[in-house]
Order: sequence, then C-alpha cells, then structure tokens
Amino acid sequence: MRGLAAALGVLLFVGGCGPKGGPPPEPPPLTVTVAHPLVDRVTVYTDLTGTVDQKDIVDVRPRVSGYVQEMKFTEGKEVKKDQVLFVIDPVIYEAQLKQAEGSAKNFEAQLKNADLDLVRFKKAFEESAGSKSDYDKAIASRDQAAAQLFSAKASIEQAQRNLDWTQVRSPIAGRAGRAYITPGNLAVADQTVLTTVVSVEPMYAYFDVDEGTVRTYQKLIAEKKAGSVEGGAEVLVEIQLKGDAGYPHKGHLEFVDNRLNPSTGSLTIRGVFPNAKAPGTGTRPLSAGFFCRGRVPLGQPRQALLVPPAAVTNDQGRKVVLVVGADNRVAAKPVRPGPQFRGLLVIEEGLTPAARVVIRGMARAQPGMPVDPKEEAIPKPPEPK
Repeated sequence: MRGLAAALGVLLFVGGCGPKGGPPPEPPPLTVTVAHPLVDRVTVYTDLTGTVDQKDIVDVRPRVSGYVQEMKFTEGKEVKKDQVLFVIDPVIYEAQLKQAEGSAKNFEAQLKNADLDLVRFKKAFEESAGSKSDYDKAIASRDQAAAQLFSAKASIEQAQRNLDWTQVRSPIAGRAGRAYITPGNLAVADQTVLTTVVSVEPMYAYFDVDEGTVRTYQKLIAEKKAGSVEGGAEVLVEIQLKGDAGYPHKGHLEFVDNRLNPSTGSLTIRGVFPNAKAPGTGTRPLSAGFFCRGRVPLGQPRQALLVPPAAVTNDQGRKVVLVVGADNRVAAKPVRPGPQFRGLLVIEEGLTPAARVVIRGMARAQPGMPVDPKEEAIPKPPEPK
C-alpha cells in the first residue's frame, strides 16, 4: 500500500508541472534590426592605384663635338623650349663658316666668268666664227661652275647649322636635371648626355586595371551607359596623392593599351592631368614618380538601392538578404549585388524600396522564424571632401 501511494504521488506531482495536455510554451521571438534599402543617386567608381609620370623626357646631347664653354641654366629649375642650356666652343665652327663663304665667293666669280665665256662662244658659233665643240665646252664649264657654287652654298648652310648647334638648346619646356658635363670637358656629338629635361605640364598617370573591371566597362560601353576612349569620349579620371583629402586632381583618360598583360592579367590605361603652378607658391602638385590612387566612374549617375555589405550573405552559391514580411517572419531573398558606393552595397536586382531588410541579427535569424523587428534608417553616406 505504501508503494502504491508513493507512485500515485509522483504521478500527481509530474502532471501538475505544466498545462494539462498542452505543448511547452514557445520562446519569445528574436529581436532583429531591419531597414528599408536606401534610395540614392550614385556614381559608382572603380578604384585604381598608379604612378604619376612625365609626358616627355629628353636626354640633351650636343649635335656638334667640342669643349663645353659655358653652362647657362640652373640645375633642377624649369627651362623654356629652345632655351640655351650649354655653349660649345664655337671657334672651329666660325672658321669653317668663313671658309665655306670664301669658297662660295670663288665659285661665284668662276660662274660669272663662265657666263661671259658662254656668251662669246655662242656668238662666235652663230656667226660661224667658232666651232660647235668650243660652244659645248663653254656650256659644260658654265654648268660645272654653277654646280660648284650650289655645293658651296650648301656648305655654308651646313657650317651655319654647326655654328648654331654650338648653342645647345632645350628641345622641350620642362624641368632640367643636373648637368652631367661641366665647362672645360669635351662633349661628343650625338653621344654625350649633357643633362635631362622632363616635361612638367601636362602630366600622366598610369594604372593597371584587372580583367574583371575591363569586362564590366566593356559591357557598359556596349549598353551605351559609358563612353569609350577609343570612340573619342572624354572619360573622367581623378587622382589623389599621399596626404590629399578626396580626389582633387581631375583629368581624363587618354590611352588604353591594346592588350592585357598576360603575366599580370591587367590592362594598362593612362590619364592626363593639368599641372599648373599653385598660386603663391609657384610649385606644381604633380611630379614624376609619385604614387597615386585613382578612380574612374563606371557609367553615368543613377538611382540605386543601397544596403550595408554585411546584410548580404551566401546561401549555396547564391547571394541573399534576409527580409521580414508582413507576418514578421524571416524570408531569404536572392539578390544581385553590384559595386560598393561610399561604404554601402548597390543592389542591382531582387529588392524593392519597401522591403524590410535585416541589417543586424542575421547570424541567429533563419528563414521562417518569427522575429520582433525594430526599424532603423540606413544613414546616407557622406559626400567625399
């Protein structure tokens, strides 16, 4: 009897622990933060890294040999086109010019005499007082004297050029480097490098673009959403140097290489930028060799839906976002994400502005699960400075 009573007591105790015949109570719904996609006008850029380079670089060499007599520029300073940089000792070339001029005067006299002889022999031949052979010789002598004078005049021109070339001028405007030859040293024509001049305006910036970005841009060009450099479009490119805020240096793409580099899988492009002197300082902001960051717009400005990048997850090879329906239950929504824009991700397909996207609490939320959504607005990204 005691055992039976104890068993009945245990059954009564267990049966009194919950509602009669009902399941255990559901846990409270998970709290998640949701937000409508931000609708904003965006210009999507592709980010690049590159190097600033000069447009032109010239090794200045003399065109005549001789001893350097004078250096007429300041090393490291800007020079103008055709400015005299070096002077080669002109004594020898002045003498050669005078010699050529003397030879020309001699041949002028010979030609004058040959013309007079030709007149006499012609008259004698016409009056049957002279032979045809003498007349032909007079013509040949006159032609020979004319040819010698022509050659002498060419020698004068060459001697004058050599004398002019003793003043070594800068072929371009730009900044001169150091002098490799100082006065008193011998410079050999077309061999000795006297100095180097690099152009300073405009300047180039070279970038290597990966194959995926190249294909994206080609698609935009085919869809008439972007201009083509090859087609003559002026495609904007902006760069920033170390320490710059934003992208203050604006130019345009000028050159796109004709093939990808097979070793890197990238395509070289080039932008050209103005490089005027800064007011008050007289310095130019861009110099050859500077590292720079650049950006090129991927198409025209457009309206787009934006969400935080963390809101997009992978689900068996698909990109999805978790959305909360009218019944406050979670559903997985496949989307096609685009590029990032100022820290947010562009959603190209799969969402509407009315969707409630889970932006926090995705780790514990599962499709079909009831949730307690707390709405929050996605802040608009700040404009770049």
